[in-house]
Amino acid sequence: MTALSARIARTAAPLLALVWLLAACGAAGPLTAPYDAGLVEATSAYHQRAGALLAQLEDEGRAAAYADYAPRWAEAVAGADALFVRATANAQGLGDGGRALAQTINAALAAGTGGASADYAGLSLSQAQYYDLRLLVLRWRESHAAGPVSADVWTARRGQLNDAVAAVLLLETARAGG
Repeated sequence: MTALSARIARTAAPLLALVWLLAACGAAGPLTAPYDAGLVEATSAYHQRAGALLAQLEDEGRAAAYADYAPRWAEAVAGADALFVRATANAQGLGDGGRALAQTINAALAAGTGGASADYAGLSLSQAQYYDLRLLVLRWRESHAAGPVSADVWTARRGQLNDAVAAVLLLETARAGG
């Protein structure tokens, strides 16, 4: 289980209780951003492109020179940025209850992983998921730029990408009732 899926598993029960409590108290405004089918499609397309990049790096292993991949890394970072921006635009419709819920969830997730809750301050849960995805891609690019990376590391990173995108899609499709 990756750190991302472990964070979700550790916080599921308390978060459900919090959602119930907020709903019972009549929290003002929507608790989540509206479902965005375009964001889900863009996330799936991003997953395919980023997965293809990691698969190629896995095939080449230590022979994959960063300079040869710099334009593709730039595309991967720009794609993650675009997803985060779209999630941010969607989060503008959250009510006070939704913002309070997001702050509580993000603080719990940061505490559960030793992360800094300030990194997630003011982000909706959806934004936080896309922020995490962006950070993963940035770390991978920096690691590749620092020197050769083994095929096993690229394989593990493909697993991390799959887990991160699965967590995002789980959250996004839950809003659509599916």
